[in-house]
Amino acid sequence: MLHFDYERKIPMIKLKTTVYFKSKLLKMLKMRARKTNQSISEYINDVVSYDLLEEAQDLKDIQKVLKEPNVPFAKALKQLRIDHAVQH
Repeated sequence: MLHFDYERKIPMIKLKTTVYFKSKLLKMLKMRARKTNQSISEYINDVVSYDLLEEAQDLKDIQKVLKEPNVPFAKALKQLRIDHAVQH
């Protein structure tokens, strides 16, 4: 089924799948969906999309940190003492 994402102005294909939830979880999903005026599918799509975007951002941040130069502990401690961030 083809839908249109009006925020991003791009067509989106929605696929159908079956997911099995524990009864308590399904009850909570229904309550949350109702509370946000969404269908369960819309709510789950939003939650999963948000989680995946957050994970992608975390991975970007990790890659950025991995590119930073390594500083030996003694040198880092010395600099912290100079900056008065750590007391002797």
